[in-house]
Amino acid sequence: AFIWLLESKEYLYAAYSYCEVSDQTQHTGQMIKEARIKAGLTQKELGERIGVSVSAITKLENRKSAPAVSTLERVAKAIGKKLEINFV
Repeated sequence: AFIWLLESKEYLYAAYSYCEVSDQTQHTGQMIKEARIKAGLTQKELGERIGVSVSAITKLENRKSAPAVSTLERVAKAIGKKLEINFV
């Protein structure tokens, strides 16, 4: 499964399609980083808001681990968005 994160005014969208896992983690990590920066948060602040360490945020952003849906939900909430998932 591939996760595309798209941001609107109110929502952080996650759309799933099929592809290689390495592509999934690369794109998702970059989108998490962009959303965090856009929200004006440091890695430490985002980590504190979602209950993980700075190193866990670094791993997510640097494509070292693919996030679970529950993690995406916590990220969306931490940056003031809602998560919507679509299968495409």
